[in-house]
Amino acid sequence: IYSSIGVLAGTLRTTLGYRQSVMMAFPASRLSRNLLVRNLAARAYTRGADLPLLQASKLVVEKTESPKAIPAMEGLAFGAHFSDHMLVCDWDAKAGWHAPKITPFQNMSLSPASMVLHYAVECFEGMKAYKDAQGRIRLFRPDCNMQRLNKSMERLYLPQFDGAELTELIKELVKVDGIGKAPPFLFSLVIMAVVRVGFVGLVDEFDGAELTELIKELVKVDEAWVPDGEGFSLYLRPTVIGVDPFLGLQVVNQVKLFVFTCPVGPYYPTGFKPIKLLADDVNVRAWPGGVGASKVGGNYGPTIGPQMKAHENGCAQVLWLYPDGDDHLVTEVGAMNVFFVIQSKEDGKKTELITAPLTDGTILPGVTRRSVLELARNSGEFLVSERNLGLKEIAAAQREGRLLEAFGAGTAAVIAPIKSILYKGRDIDMPTGEVIGPVAKGFWDQLTDIHYGRVEHPWSVLVE
Repeated sequence: IYSSIGVLAGTLRTTLGYRQSVMMAFPASRLSRNLLVRNLAARAYTRGADLPLLQASKLVVEKTESPKAIPAMEGLAFGAHFSDHMLVCDWDAKAGWHAPKITPFQNMSLSPASMVLHYAVECFEGMKAYKDAQGRIRLFRPDCNMQRLNKSMERLYLPQFDGAELTELIKELVKVDGIGKAPPFLFSLVIMAVVRVGFVGLVDEFDGAELTELIKELVKVDEAWVPDGEGFSLYLRPTVIGVDPFLGLQVVNQVKLFVFTCPVGPYYPTGFKPIKLLADDVNVRAWPGGVGASKVGGNYGPTIGPQMKAHENGCAQVLWLYPDGDDHLVTEVGAMNVFFVIQSKEDGKKTELITAPLTDGTILPGVTRRSVLELARNSGEFLVSERNLGLKEIAAAQREGRLLEAFGAGTAAVIAPIKSILYKGRDIDMPTGEVIGPVAKGFWDQLTDIHYGRVEHPWSVLVE
């Protein structure tokens, strides 16, 4: 029966001429399967080829009449203060994408039965905007974020929108209030861009160009919230939820995409001081065949408990592991990718830069991870390896004096140097100790030079 439904859906796709890729997921219960099949069939008949796409050209801007004071940056808590405006884009199965709007920042109203609240069907992104020495706003590799969001949305069956359009809208949001006076010390600004989309059975191929343009527009509207300086950032977090008021796992017919911005300080309270990790050999963040490679909300909530345990043990973050016989493979650190720098055992003159591979779906393909790998390969200074690395190998390298340094890499923290790993009651200390290692510092310098336009680079995209 289910095979026949797949054939029928494929036939409908051809005869009706719409561009969705047919993707089907069958929950455990027969009732849920029947609901999903009925919804799939209904969607195939009712959704046409000409549903409106997300278009930045249709943007409507409503500026606030009560602008807020921009908070002092000293001691600013991460993600606690929000700028004056937000971007909202709605989608439904009959009308497609509605005209995007930039409105005053405000609470949203959702039904308690909204599907996102019960089935955690959402994905999101993390991006940053910076102000260079000439006062121009720059985004860092938004195309990479759009590619990753595309993959996450595909995993959750989300409707199509164009990433460049949303980037343009975010630019416009930051621009609305003009350029205000920057605080006296160094920082950038973080944009929290939240795109909420639902669980859709028939999926358009995601086009990042429109979303990127909307993001640019949002940044423009609240440009006064983007200050000068280095060390702080404007973090963009696109996230996706379904808002259908329905209890049951079905194709979502109503979607809300929204974006808001937020000035923040350093991701870690200790600033860029090296951190200690708790290697968790009990809890597993992701596994082969799961959703570790997708940036979905369900990957993060369950990590809070282990994170509190790390704090109780005097550690700043969790080093996530995956069991491998009597060893544990390193996967990620906190919500970041992780790198180890080890002197080659075969050739002591070679320095190996190691991070976990993207081969089995357990590792998130981070934009900063990708950037570090590309910078390292272009430099020719390292033996760059995307391979499995176990704690046994790390401990052996430490005993033999070949473990040189380690660091996390992610959009929020950029580079987070690691000073030690607590594993089964024993510390594996990095020789760099309480200072950032030369390799991590080198990547930090290269990346921040690009972020702030001190070095012209195609990864830095001007918001014009």
